[in-house]
Amino acid sequence: MFIGNLDLEMMRPFVEQYLASLPSIGREEAWLDVGVRHVDGVVVEEVRAGIEPQSQTSIYFSGPFVYEQQPKTSLRAMAQILQTRLRDIMREDLGGTYGVGVSTSYGWQPLEKYSLTIGYGSDPERAEELASVVFMEIEKLKESPPEESEVADVRENFSRTLETSLESNPYWMNQLSQYYRLGVSPASMLHYPLSIDALTPKMIQDAAQLYLDTDNYLRMTLLPVEQYQEN
Repeated sequence: MFIGNLDLEMMRPFVEQYLASLPSIGREEAWLDVGVRHVDGVVVEEVRAGIEPQSQTSIYFSGPFVYEQQPKTSLRAMAQILQTRLRDIMREDLGGTYGVGVSTSYGWQPLEKYSLTIGYGSDPERAEELASVVFMEIEKLKESPPEESEVADVRENFSRTLETSLESNPYWMNQLSQYYRLGVSPASMLHYPLSIDALTPKMIQDAAQLYLDTDNYLRMTLLPVEQYQEN
């Protein structure tokens, strides 16, 4: 797949020389499911390594997913709102973290599934306190939909990012190759801006209830060795 402002006639001899001449054994490649799955239930672990007086905490949620555009957009929107709230309270109000982020991913092979990771760095003595704050904010988002202004900010951010991405060759390469692997029409790209416009506070709350299952997550905290020795 080639993306960009290309002179096809100029490219043709290079394709013939370097690609068409490659040997082929006529085999159709396929992915292999090796059976790796996430552990169910709540898993909380600590790892002690290093001597820096700081800790790193990751809280990881995962589960089944409907690999369609609106669920993908709703998941990412919910994550952005949660990240903004956590940053405001943990960093600005409590001054307890060096930084906090919420990231998402989703896939369709071998199973349709999602993952959402909340990560933050802090003083080791405050790691547990801040974990409690994270779960408190999760419950707030599950119990009540966000303000319309929060959702409007997300819509604006997503739309602005999309506008910039459409000028980027890597974005087109990623999208077109993904649709090719999925076996769907590239016209599906048109669904994304529609899914942004469709976002509502209730959809964000529904996403929080669906994807932030506090009975099924992994929490890992990296603590310095020195703290272990002092205790």
